[in-house]
Amino acid sequence: MTTPVRSLVLVLGFAVLTGCLPDDTRKAPGRLDVTVTSDYALSPSTPGFDTADGWHVEYDRFLITLGEVALGGDDCTPYNDTDYSRVLDALLDAPQKLSAPVALGACDFRFRMRPPPDDAVLGVGVTAADLKMLREPGSDGFAEDSGSAVYVSGKAQRAADTKRFAWSFRLGAQFDDCKLLADSGVSLSSDDQQSVDITLRSAALFQSVPNDALAERRFAPFAEADDVHGNGDGSVTLEELASVPLGANATFDRWDSFADYVYTGLVPKLPRFRGAGICSIGPIDEGGHGPGGGKH
Repeated sequence: MTTPVRSLVLVLGFAVLTGCLPDDTRKAPGRLDVTVTSDYALSPSTPGFDTADGWHVEYDRFLITLGEVALGGDDCTPYNDTDYSRVLDALLDAPQKLSAPVALGACDFRFRMRPPPDDAVLGVGVTAADLKMLREPGSDGFAEDSGSAVYVSGKAQRAADTKRFAWSFRLGAQFDDCKLLADSGVSLSSDDQQSVDITLRSAALFQSVPNDALAERRFAPFAEADDVHGNGDGSVTLEELASVPLGANATFDRWDSFADYVYTGLVPKLPRFRGAGICSIGPIDEGGHGPGGGKH
């Protein structure tokens, strides 16, 4: 068969196949542009923040993997899958793209934070070396043989004292049923183009209490973990934080140590739906986006 004849056969065959497909009679969906924006403390132009006890905290690395955005619910019709994750360098000023789901109706909004999977997309400024480091399996008393969902490093200074930290947080988290005040999720009409931003609240790692409205930012417990409960070498480790007792305070009854409070109580407070919204947070349900745990 000559090349022109073969090409004609292929074109006709494709036309026959596509002619058998039914027309898509659904309404055009609405589009939701999902972004991630870092707070002021992560901006290179105004680095760091001050704590209530006199320390100044700055990050020099802040990597986080977010994604697997899902729109769902009984009154929602999703049109595409956005089941991938994106590894983000949070030390950037501009909002960063996370995903762009399309759907129709009143939709629940859900997303995940986890160690980068095989198909993770690298955000601006994230290198292959960063990805390799995040995927390196490790164990820390909270997760076993796992990569890192969040990696932060930096320093805190007060007068002549300097403390450094470099922490890998390996546990993933699932954020379900996100809402802002009385507005739950998003509502998309045909041909809508809307946006939702997830804000990274970097100072949340140093909240003195889990209640955002009452929380001061403090670094003294971290410094004491090194000076009193650790080796005093100027580097605050998760192992040293695990030696810090929380005391007889009912507010902290659900956590076993200061490390537990930071790791499982504060790390999930880093990403915030629409800046001030709340989500139900729980462990990742590998079978799908299921109901979450406590409010965030």
